[in-house]
Amino acid sequence: MRRVICIGECMVELRAAGADAFARAYAGDAYNTAVYLKRSLPDAQVQFLTATGDDALSRAMREVWRAEGIDGSLAFTAGGGSPGLYLIENDARGERRFHYWRSNSAARRWFELLEDQDETVLWGADVIYLSGISLAILSPAERARAIELLRRARPHIGRIAFDPNVRLALWETAQAAVATIENALSIADVALPSREDARLLLGVDDPIEQIDRLQRIGVREIALTLGADGCLIADGDVRARLPAPHVASITDTSGAGDAFNGAYLATRLRGRFCGGCGAIRAGRGIARGRARGRGRAKIGFTSVNRAGSRAVGPRSSHESAANFAYTLGLNFETMPGMHNGMLIGVRAPRLDVRLDTSLEMLLERAPAAQISRVLATVVATAGSTYRKPGARMLIMADGSSLGLLSGGCLEADLKLHAQEVLDRGIPRAIEYDMRGPDDILFGIGAGCEGAMRVLLEPAGPGSPAAAALAAAGRATRAGRPTALVSVHESADVPLGTYDAAPSLPSMLSHAAARSLDEGTSRAMNWEEGGRRTRAFVQFLAPPPHVLICGAGPDAQPVVSAARALGWRVSVVDHRPAYAVAANFPGAEVKLCDPRSLRSVVAVERCHAAVVMSHHLPSDASYLRELALAGVPAYVGLLGPEARRSRLAQELGPVAEELRFRMRGPVGIDIGAVTPEGIALAIVSQIHAWLAGRSDVERSTLAQPSIPLAQPSML
Repeated sequence: MRRVICIGECMVELRAAGADAFARAYAGDAYNTAVYLKRSLPDAQVQFLTATGDDALSRAMREVWRAEGIDGSLAFTAGGGSPGLYLIENDARGERRFHYWRSNSAARRWFELLEDQDETVLWGADVIYLSGISLAILSPAERARAIELLRRARPHIGRIAFDPNVRLALWETAQAAVATIENALSIADVALPSREDARLLLGVDDPIEQIDRLQRIGVREIALTLGADGCLIADGDVRARLPAPHVASITDTSGAGDAFNGAYLATRLRGRFCGGCGAIRAGRGIARGRARGRGRAKIGFTSVNRAGSRAVGPRSSHESAANFAYTLGLNFETMPGMHNGMLIGVRAPRLDVRLDTSLEMLLERAPAAQISRVLATVVATAGSTYRKPGARMLIMADGSSLGLLSGGCLEADLKLHAQEVLDRGIPRAIEYDMRGPDDILFGIGAGCEGAMRVLLEPAGPGSPAAAALAAAGRATRAGRPTALVSVHESADVPLGTYDAAPSLPSMLSHAAARSLDEGTSRAMNWEEGGRRTRAFVQFLAPPPHVLICGAGPDAQPVVSAARALGWRVSVVDHRPAYAVAANFPGAEVKLCDPRSLRSVVAVERCHAAVVMSHHLPSDASYLRELALAGVPAYVGLLGPEARRSRLAQELGPVAEELRFRMRGPVGIDIGAVTPEGIALAIVSQIHAWLAGRSDVERSTLAQPSIPLAQPSML
């Protein structure tokens, strides 16, 4: 089950429902998003982290949450508090005006009360969502501490999604709003701003420029809503514009952004968006409006009904029905071209990639001798663990091993269990729970505050596990994605690891096919006739493939560092004295005229390239070939700025093709002074880029529309 935590405020809404009656509802941007997400993804656990009072209104509010399926277990109670309130009235022109009474709202204490708890209550969430309003209602000191708490929690959760939702009236100054929101964006994996929010924060109105600047802050994935113009979605280097559906006679668009946010996050949790793999298409039913207006059709994202609305006075059956007519949903899929949308600003597409290369490491380094061995696979985790599901190690009959699952905490115990599996020849699953003080007294004393389930199975030559691993390795080495199914509890299917073959039971084969289709791993847990089966289905993208253009002595530590991570490496050079395979163990080395690079190397299967031949004409030819190929999406260039300028002049207009791909001088600035240190800096930057760290700066070899040296206005 997916778990989402929405953090923020829920208020009491009053609006006229007649001459002497008011309709009461409960709303707030974070709460609305929680409701829309739950309606879009009913199977998810959606928790609302806030604070309420202990008064009658607060109790009634919580009842409405329960009716919507919202989990209020993280909603703290502030004794003597009460919720904030706002009143809606329409002026003579029909425009809505809002009047707020929230200065003493109990929700302002959400962080104070969270600090009194163990922050690990956030761990394990697939998404944590909050907004600028969630932070604005706190004190300045609490805002900074709240962001720092989320920064600490970040390694233990899936994603942080943040909607700036700029409401300057809630902040002491505009400068305070900008500074805090910039800080929050720096920890966000997903940003959900409106164009107006981005304009207020960045001082620019062009959506492309807004996306560029937000990504330079560190946000990789952005869904920028554009009102009647739909939305612009960016995932790394690929961007697509989605048109808005036509919705007739809508005049009330309040809550529209919350509806969009909820449906967008629900769709992402289904795994239906992979912007780096191709174009993105907008699907069905963006939202149906309930309000009737002045006869003028509008196009835009609109909400159906205020979340949890309840009338104090009479209410029409139309409004009641509209509450259940909510159909907001986005269905993204990868495809060669756009149908309903328009692909814009396309950079080189990112290939699917997998940084956990334990599969390749085991296949490459396993003993060639016919020695008995056990495969240990992490199939489930909770809390803080060294490795995640899909990590593997081999334990040999002589007690030696390859790989790590826990950093050394569990390996000795795993070897004891592995010997039992070898002796009996029967797979088994074991669990380690290192959470809480009991682990120190009765467990292995690791104190890691995490839990892990591990499948152990015989994996010697001729075993089903060995066959499955070999088949997966052949696929990934060829640059093809594949899937492995690890059954770790079942009365009907033998425990063990299987490749994605049709011979599996239909439930498992369908799950494997779906993982391949969606590019996501998944845990399977189903019961039939009182018999339970649990399995982990792992999607395996190819490991990183790096192309090194230049085989000089300084390339050797770069190749060595990349190979130590289990990456595939291809090395090319035009000099026979340098293109020597013995200098680059484990790499593919080819003698290559730089002008013929594309005919010698399948650059379309490379995730990154580093140009480092130390020969200006050769580097220019390599860069020209990579520019014309349009791939890979990451191109690193060794050398100072003056050398880049000379290469830019040499390339001429073709340099524009490298506009969004160049990193140079290549490498993270770690103060490296040795060849090994420089190699570490280069490989670290590639690793960060492959992991989606969008703060990996581009070079100015080809000047982008916004100078990269220009400081952010955030």
